[in-house]
Formats: sequence, C-alpha cells, structure tokens
Amino acid sequence: MKKKIILIIIGIWLSGSVFAQNQSYRIEKNETLESIAEKFSVSKSDILSLNPDLNEKKLEGQVIVIPAKETDRATPNAMGVRFKEYKVKRKETLYTLAKENGIRVEDIKKYNPYLYDEQLGENDMIRIPIFENEARDFNASVQTSTFRNIAHVVMPKETKYGISKRYNMRVEELDSLNPLIKELRPGQVLKVINHLSKTEPSTLVEEDFTYYEVQPKETIYSLTRALGISKDSLELFNPVLKELGLQAGMELKIPRRESSSDLETLSSEKLNLQQYLSNRSTKNISVLLPFNIYKVNEEDKSENKALLKSDEILGISLDLYSGIKTAVDSVQKMGIPVQIQVYDTEGSTRGISKILQGNNLRHSQVIIGPLLAPNIRYLANELKRSNTAIFSPLVNEELQGSDKIFQTRPAAALKEELLISYLDSLSTQKNMVMLYDQKGASFAQRIQHKFPSVRRITQADTDYLQKSDITPYLEKGRPNWVLMATEDYGLISNAISALNAVRSEYDIRVLTADKNSIYDEEVPEEYLSNLKFTYASIDKSDVSFENDLFVKNYRRQYGITPNAYATRGFDIAFDALLRASSSTDIFRSLSRYKGYTEYVESRFNYTKKSKEGYTNKAVFLIQYDDDLTLKVLN
Repeated sequence: MKKKIILIIIGIWLSGSVFAQNQSYRIEKNETLESIAEKFSVSKSDILSLNPDLNEKKLEGQVIVIPAKETDRATPNAMGVRFKEYKVKRKETLYTLAKENGIRVEDIKKYNPYLYDEQLGENDMIRIPIFENEARDFNASVQTSTFRNIAHVVMPKETKYGISKRYNMRVEELDSLNPLIKELRPGQVLKVINHLSKTEPSTLVEEDFTYYEVQPKETIYSLTRALGISKDSLELFNPVLKELGLQAGMELKIPRRESSSDLETLSSEKLNLQQYLSNRSTKNISVLLPFNIYKVNEEDKSENKALLKSDEILGISLDLYSGIKTAVDSVQKMGIPVQIQVYDTEGSTRGISKILQGNNLRHSQVIIGPLLAPNIRYLANELKRSNTAIFSPLVNEELQGSDKIFQTRPAAALKEELLISYLDSLSTQKNMVMLYDQKGASFAQRIQHKFPSVRRITQADTDYLQKSDITPYLEKGRPNWVLMATEDYGLISNAISALNAVRSEYDIRVLTADKNSIYDEEVPEEYLSNLKFTYASIDKSDVSFENDLFVKNYRRQYGITPNAYATRGFDIAFDALLRASSSTDIFRSLSRYKGYTEYVESRFNYTKKSKEGYTNKAVFLIQYDDDLTLKVLN
C-alpha cells in the first residue's frame, strides 16, 4: 500500500498539477524583473528561482514562468506599519540601525528616500518603520532550556546571523544543522545548539586527538576556523576554556580531521566515464527520501496538491527524485538496464528501520539518501556488511560510520584552499591587498602566511568605509587584487562601490572564498562585472546551462526548468551509475580511473578518507566577465 501511495504522490507531482498555480508570461518592452515582480505580487528572487537561465540583459520577448503568489510569507507589505522618529547618533550606520530594529536596510531606505542618493549622517532625523502584527517570540524560554539539542521557531524578519548570535553559534554551524533550509521563512523550525547544556565528551580514544599550542593574539573564532572545529566542541574537549578563557601557551586537545589542504594532490584531468562503460549488467538503485506518505490522503487529490505546496521537505525530495529519474532514463538510453526502487524514510531512523525489515537493500549498488546526517549514519551502519555505495545528496558536514558513504557536497573549507592555490599560481607582479573583519581573520592569517606582502585595508574612524580608506593601498601600473573576507553588509557594499568608482584609474580585481548572499542581494551585478569579481563555489549553479541536454530533456518531460535540487539529483545519480558501469563496482572504478567528472552543475573528485568513506574535493572558481556572464576558471 505504501509503495502505491508513493507512486500516487509522485504521479501528482510529475503530472504538473503542483505547478498549476504557476503561469507563463512573455516579457514586454521596457519591463524589468522588478516591475514584473510587483505586477504579479511576487519577489524577484522567486522569479529567478523558476527561471535560472533567464538572460537579464535582454528581457524583451522572453517567456518566463511566474511563480504562484506566496501568502504565508511575512513581508512588510502584508503587515500594518507605523513609524518612530529617530535621531541618528555618531558612528551609526544603516546596517546597525536595521539590525537593532529587526528590519532590512531596504526598509529604512524605502521610508527615507533621500538615503538612496545620500549617506546617512549624524543628527539626521529619519523614520524607522515598525511592522505590526508580528508573532510573539516563541523562543524566550528556549534559551534557558537545560537540553543541548533544541529547536528555534523562526520569527518574522529574523536572519540566520541574528539567530546564530542569539545562541552563541556560528552561521556555518547553524547551516550544518539545517542543510535543507536555504531561505528563512516565519514559522520554520531550526535545530540549534544550547551551549549552556551539560554534555559529556564523546567516547573518542586518545589516538583520535592531536594537540595545538595557542599562539599570541589568537582568538576562539580564528582557532575554530583554522582547526575546523566548532566553539562548542573546542570547549567540550577543553573544559578549562570555560573557566580561564583562551590564553597564549595553552595546549588544546583537538579531534583529528581530514586535511583539506591537499587540492594539489587531486588529478586535474577531466574524466569522461562514458568512454569506459564495460559493465552492462542491470544496475539496482534505491532512493531513500522523506516523502512522508503518512500525510497523504489517497482519495483526495486536492488535499495532496495543497500538501505539495506547503511541505518544503516533500518538495525537495520530489525535486531530487525527478532529477534522479531523469538520470536513470539517460543511462538506460546508453544500453544499461537500471532498476529503481523508491522508499519513504519518513525523515527518521524508525522509518529507515521499517524499510530494512521489508526490503533487501544489500542488492542495490547505489543508494541515494537519506537527507540528514544522523539518518545516513544509521543506514550505513545497518548496511556495513554490504557492498552498497551510499550517496549523501545534501549534507556537507563530516560523515563517519562507514567506508561506503560518499559525501557528494564538498566541505566549505575547500573553497579557501582553492582560492589560495589560484592566488599562488598567479600572484607574481600583483599588488595584493585584503579587506577583512573578525569573521575573516582566520582566513586572513592563512593568506598573510602564504603571501607576506599582502596589506590589510584599514578603515578610518568614520561611520563607514570610504574611497579614501582604500585608494592609498592601490597602485597604478600593475594589477591590484583585492581579497574580501567579511560577511558585513556595510563593508562589502561600501568597498565594492568605492572600488567600482576608481576602476578607470586602477586595474582592479576583487576575489573572495565566500560569495555570500550580500553580493547577490545588495551589490549591482555590473559592479561585480566591472571588477572581474572572482569567487570559489561548490557548484556552478550561477552559470547558465540553458542548452544542456539534461535541461532540454527535463523541460520536455515536466514542462519546467529544473531547479537546483533536481539538477543535483541528476548529477549525483548519473555519475554514480556511470561509475558502477565502468568497472565491476563503484569502489573499483574509483581506484581504476583517476580524475574529476563534471556534469550540469557539479564536479566529483572523490578521495578516500584516512579512516572511512569518501569525500568530494572538487570545487569551482568562477569569474564575472565583462558582459555579465559567468565563466569557470578551473
């Protein structure tokens, strides 16, 4: 019965019913994405998410998909608004005011239009909007909980940065605990760590640790970044830190981890596995995802359509499945028979246990899923005597527990390694300067160790970074490479604007290892193009792949453009099935053929970890070109 219900809900999704509220629209002359978004009461980002191959330079005549209106999103337009008059104090910025009042910089500018053209000044009288009908804070009592693993209910206008600070966490730590949540929406439930809890250290043995002597001027933050460990874990294995704080000369106990500094040992040769297809026996692939079919009403299709729209995890699972199914179809067209089995994990180890009791997954060469790290570890432990390769589609944290686990998403630290390697290969005759804050201090230390001549741009004692702060560090007559290591809205926005303003006088290029959302949401694309903005990325989702065969096949079958999850499902499954078909099994294929594979958005260069499992160390270096297009440099 359960298998039948899975087929029913997948059938509803594949039939296109879930997209019935979306509509097509041909863009007219002089229209912009902003005006279209306003016309249909949707956001520009929602339009771009459904039309990732949209050419924003030539909008007229293009046919796009308009997303359904979202009525559950708490936006200023959906709330009443009142104002308070506020006199700006010395050193206050739009960013600090927005943060203090729980609103966006754009909210302040909207009701104080002069700020679009002028800088905020001391003693300015501005109107700060206060949005009514905000939900009460459900989390007031959560922070006093004595439990370690707790949940946080997202409130209107909350940001990941604000939530992480509330619990004394890092944004990266929050993301690793909630890999499926990319964009915050009111009412979502996030996993958070309660740092006040009394949790005992894990049962690691002495051989699992190394020791590190704290150097002068090092901070907890720089250590966590440099050593690849969270503040919570650092204190867990070194309780003295809570009593005395960090002091130079301390010897800290650090869990051993895989080094991410060996990019140079990876093969730079691109591998086309389709040239080596020798094993044409039937491939068995199992897909284990949280479809949560217990929520499905077999008799009421309209109720199921509503479920498809409201359940984000179900949407992700179905998107991944659609990409996996397209990969299976593609491999079968190569003459390799594939049997695919789909199972509902219900998002729990209990659901996985029920699957294992009723099915023999040991016969599968490939398993894709589950989504969450604890469930992957549980499944891998249950199948440790099998020869089944288990591919984790979304988790980028360290996965242990089995030598059969494939971590398909590269670790974030590899982006820094790639940028350092790139700089090292081309740094001759370049004037390299760096703009960073406390959050980027660890990466800055690594850069300065590798390139001692790098100078740090320092800000004068003013409200915001100005052009006069930057130009003394630039040189005429040779290229100026400006490295950015910050998540601060003001630093990024002001620095990019200032550099763009003087680009006619200097040869400038801007590079970063972390292209965060500020670059997408607050910095004009033409500025990034003018500065040949270059960044490291674990995928090339920003790069147009409109003409890719997968995209054409997907559109033909489903009538829409594949999103990031569908594309990722295709890349993982297609690569895994080709590896299983190029030797007697996937593991022998890895030892037999060296190099990286590349498909629609992802690269795969799996390396065996010293203890167990495989990790993907293939990352991209992407640059903005003069015509606003993006190109992969490596």
